[in-house]
Amino acid sequence: PSSVENSQTEKHLKRIEENVYRCKDIIQTLLTFGRRDEEGFREADLAEILDDTVQLVEGSARGKDREIRRHYGGGFYTLPHSKPRQVQHVFLNILLNGLDAIPPGDGVDLSLRKLDAGIEIEFQDSGFGIDSEDLDRLFEPFFTTKPAGVGTGLGLYLSKQIVDSLH
Repeated sequence: PSSVENSQTEKHLKRIEENVYRCKDIIQTLLTFGRRDEEGFREADLAEILDDTVQLVEGSARGKDREIRRHYGGGFYTLPHSKPRQVQHVFLNILLNGLDAIPPGDGVDLSLRKLDAGIEIEFQDSGFGIDSEDLDRLFEPFFTTKPAGVGTGLGLYLSKQIVDSLH
């Protein structure tokens, strides 16, 4: 095969790979949303949930030359009454959005800190942020600022539904 054919094949394979991951994300979102009431309330270790979430996406992040950095202070980060799988779904959506927003060679920083009034969880990236005119629509179903074919617009909507249901 010629180099032109190889180049075209590579381009097609890359497109197939991107769409497979997109379909996987959509199916994962819908399955998690469909099963969210099955999980009972129990104690949730936030550091463990964050670590498990990072493990889910760390390989693909490295493959796209992006890094996930964890910054946890000392101590335990436990919620006594929560639904860990749903919390993980929220973390996953925020982390994936952060990874999508940054250029290759950059990273997303995850921080956990104890505060007097509770626990602070921070996801920080160097992305350009959200335009002020889009802020009111951020949690609408199917709203996305990503290019066509990249996002479903369900991640933050479902995350807000989960957070609201957990109070």
